[in-house]
Amino acid sequence: MKLIALLLVLFSAEFLSAQVVEECKKVETSFKDYDIAIPADETNLRDSVFTIVTSFPVYVGCLNAPNQNDCSAKEVIKFIASNTVYPEVARENEIQGTVYVNYKVLRDGHVTDVKVLRGVNPIIDDEAVRVVRMLKYERGGLLQDKLVITEMTLPVRFALK
Repeated sequence: MKLIALLLVLFSAEFLSAQVVEECKKVETSFKDYDIAIPADETNLRDSVFTIVTSFPVYVGCLNAPNQNDCSAKEVIKFIASNTVYPEVARENEIQGTVYVNYKVLRDGHVTDVKVLRGVNPIIDDEAVRVVRMLKYERGGLLQDKLVITEMTLPVRFALK
């Protein structure tokens, strides 16, 4: 009886690993050469949120830049650095660390659904969310030349000197 149970477990594991291998092959094939499948229905595309896009959202002032991604990254960092106010209570209690903030950039460039993915302390988490809510993009991300809602994650570092 134990032998039958062991054989069933081994057979099940072998069957599942074969399924996993097949699923991995499908994923590998669908991402080959970064060819991203777009939903056939335009309505699905309109409502879908993407983390992998062919062109990231463009930050204000970077639409005509030769490298929009580099410009956007630099401008976002500059904006965060110049608009973040280190909370006095956090400074007094030497609270520091990196807050990971997740948000969506809509097709028109508006930032929405801002939330903390991994926080440090509610005091500095709230400040990171406040500043990220203020970000302004010229447009959302592009997926094969179609504007899409793009999900982004931004680390906001709080460090005392």
